[in-house]
Amino acid sequence: MSNNDLGFETENIINVELGGQNKRHAFANELKQVRGVEDISFARSSPISDDHWWNTISKTENADCQSVCAIYGDDHFYDVYGLRLLSGHIPQETGNNDLVDSIGKSVTKVVVNEKLLETLDLGSPQEAVGKLFWWDGDTEIAGVVADFNTEPLKYAISPTLIIQDHNVYTHASIRLESDAHLSETLTQIELIWKKHFTDGVYEFQFLDTQIDSFYKSETRLYILFRIFAGLAILISCLGLWGLVTFVSQQRTKEIGIRKVLGASVNAILWLLSKDFFLQILVAFAVASPVTYYFINDWLQNFAFRIDIGWETFVITGMFLLTVASLTISVQTIKASVTNPVNSLRSE
Repeated sequence: MSNNDLGFETENIINVELGGQNKRHAFANELKQVRGVEDISFARSSPISDDHWWNTISKTENADCQSVCAIYGDDHFYDVYGLRLLSGHIPQETGNNDLVDSIGKSVTKVVVNEKLLETLDLGSPQEAVGKLFWWDGDTEIAGVVADFNTEPLKYAISPTLIIQDHNVYTHASIRLESDAHLSETLTQIELIWKKHFTDGVYEFQFLDTQIDSFYKSETRLYILFRIFAGLAILISCLGLWGLVTFVSQQRTKEIGIRKVLGASVNAILWLLSKDFFLQILVAFAVASPVTYYFINDWLQNFAFRIDIGWETFVITGMFLLTVASLTISVQTIKASVTNPVNSLRSE
């Protein structure tokens, strides 16, 4: 979830709520003069959000409807977020997004993603440019961008269109230069914002921080798993230590006799350890399929997920055997190197 390619840039971008529409151009012009500000875009939401608007589309007015994610952003939206244009062009902001076709009918121009073309069977990105589909009226494809995630990774990529409408823009997306003096740049942005939007409350959020917030529950679950797994291993090792100590004491005289009869230290180590290793292997064999079932079932909640392969269990098994070996070896080595005279002299 932290490293998956979302199809757009996430670093060095901050989102700032707008305090009104009438001063956004003046705000943008002044902001572009700030050292460290690379570009600015006005939009209703970032490319990935839990607050997108959803509508329905169809190939023609009377065809079957499909769900579509509608994102509202200006012509700088694509550069700020690094969306990859595959064909066509980005409509330039003109105040409204309508055009009139050859028969005088109003048509809306939008940019769409590859998934929308696949859903409506509109051909390749090159073939789709200029085609119409129905989105509460005739809508023309001006350009096609590569697919990108519009929702958290629990959900698959959806048919998406991007349209300009300055009446619904609620925030500014500001792309910062990677080598910018961050604190100084953020201070300048705040001063300019407060200058133009005097009645509002200034707040900003880094895009990568916003994305991380989608996965709070998974992050908490990950931390809890680490804590309780560590506790389980610790308690198991303490129990194993106690069992090995008990068995070693019970077999002290047997060990002494075997040593007198010529048994080596390695032979005695194996004698004391083999039953424990057998039990660990049996427990691991029982736990592995159960673990695989529940983890794989949980992963089905995510459209984008890893696969649990056999190597995961091999590494886990080797780790557990290593921890068990270290736990067992301390007592077994102590018992195997004890002078047999000390254990047999009372007999």
